[in-house]
Formats: sequence, structure tokens, C-alpha cells
Amino acid sequence: MRVRSLLLILVMAIVLMIFFNPRLLWAEIKRIQSQWDLIMRLLVTVIFVYICYGLYQLWAGNVAWWPF
Repeated sequence: MRVRSLLLILVMAIVLMIFFNPRLLWAEIKRIQSQWDLIMRLLVTVIFVYICYGLYQLWAGNVAWWPF
């Protein structure tokens, strides 16, 4: 990594720390972790529905196997 890009990353990190209060950011991270179970259930449900829809499309014959 070049010195210039490293300096740019450090400046961006400092600016972000100035604008975002670390205590508030940490509190938000803790809140998200407390709802992690709900987030994972929702994500797994959405992926399951998407896979079921894809299998239905295969079964119905609506998927072209070749580009022609």
C-alpha cells in the first residue's frame, strides 16, 4: 500500500470518528446484536423462498438452459 493511500484511509477514519460519536456507534452495534436472531431468521426465510421460487421455475419449464 502506498503512503498516500494509507494517509487517505487514516484521514477518512479520523473524519468518520469526529462525525460519528463512538459511544453512539457502539450502542447501535449492541442494539443490532440484540436483534441478531430476528435478522438471521428473516434472512434465512427470504433465501428459502427465493430457492423455492427458483425450483418452481425449473419445474414449470420457464428457465432456458441455453442462450438460444
